[in-house]
Amino acid sequence: MAKTAKDKKVDAFSLFPDLFSQETRKRRPLDRSYGHEQLISTTSSSYTLVRPPLPPDISWLGSGEVNSSSKELMNIPSALILMPDDTLRNTTVTVIEAYGYLTETVETPLEAIHRLSFSNYGIIVVHTGFEDRMSFSDSVVHNYLCTLPMSRRRGAYYIIIGPDLHTDYRLTALALSANLVINDRDVEFLKKILKKGFREYEELFGPVMELLHDKS
Repeated sequence: MAKTAKDKKVDAFSLFPDLFSQETRKRRPLDRSYGHEQLISTTSSSYTLVRPPLPPDISWLGSGEVNSSSKELMNIPSALILMPDDTLRNTTVTVIEAYGYLTETVETPLEAIHRLSFSNYGIIVVHTGFEDRMSFSDSVVHNYLCTLPMSRRRGAYYIIIGPDLHTDYRLTALALSANLVINDRDVEFLKKILKKGFREYEELFGPVMELLHDKS
């Protein structure tokens, strides 16, 4: 007996056969997710149960060690150290990290400018010999820092270290638009120098920074 129109299956494939290739007809049915269980249709009347992933590892409860999240790392103040001498750089990094800063170092002025363009540093340390130039006034990094908008510059404590500088000489620091200048031979006393410098900076600019923060 011939099939009537009522018995024939009517769907998109039968109505528009030219629009659907054989590969399209064989396409796997879409997955359906319900909560933590996923049901994958295999036939029109049956489903296969896919088990949810295993519970998370909580072994850290016993050890007490917890990996820091990216959000927590964002709240850690950072410092950029630009120094060519390994010994001076290592001493500087150790002291600044003791103050709770996450330190970064780079090898070239181009890398330094790139970091400074995209990151805000609480401390920036530049050695006068970081760039191979006759005069520190020609330093690309130094000139970049001097031209930063005040909204960014006031948030960074700028330190310049060099063999020809007089430690804690405020007139030189002012002339170089820095917060502090230090002679190479005094880097071994960096912890004491920074303690004094941070205290004076807070006494001088603390109320101003607090006022600006309240207005923002």
